[in-house]
Amino acid sequence: MKNLWIFGDNNSAIFGKTKERRYFYYKHFRNGTFPPTWSELLAKDLSLTLKNLAVTGQTNYDIFDMFCRCAEQIKKDDIVIIGWTYVERFRLVDTPTNSFMSIRPNQFKSEHINIPSRLPEINIDIINTILNNRRNIEWCDEIYNWEIIINLLSKLIGFKVIYWTFDTNLNR
Repeated sequence: MKNLWIFGDNNSAIFGKTKERRYFYYKHFRNGTFPPTWSELLAKDLSLTLKNLAVTGQTNYDIFDMFCRCAEQIKKDDIVIIGWTYVERFRLVDTPTNSFMSIRPNQFKSEHINIPSRLPEINIDIINTILNNRRNIEWCDEIYNWEIIINLLSKLIGFKVIYWTFDTNLNR
């Protein structure tokens, strides 16, 4: 059976697959169940096996990285849907855990950024400077260049690829 590959952020993720508080309340509101997400409905409608690798809070770097990690598993006639997130998001290495940490607008208040377990060597002013810089339209070219590579791989392997985003600057 062919696969439907989903890469993206919370707009593409399956309900409840993250630790977001809103999903806890939503599940409670729905008496302990979640409705199927658009990717689950689409996979069922197209008779495809769903491979949803979208994660809440992802940056485009995380999304592209996850695609690269899975690229060898994507086969001819699979469908790949990539939901790019907002270009302002970026990631830094959290040195206490040696893992990437997604940085999003309005994520930090100045009193929380310098908590030792969360980017102890990065000052909130640096974060805000980078976030402001990433509002420049030129950052979209980075994503468009990634799409060139993905499109080439799509042609070579024979899978279909679809891109979408809520970022009005990135959406062309």
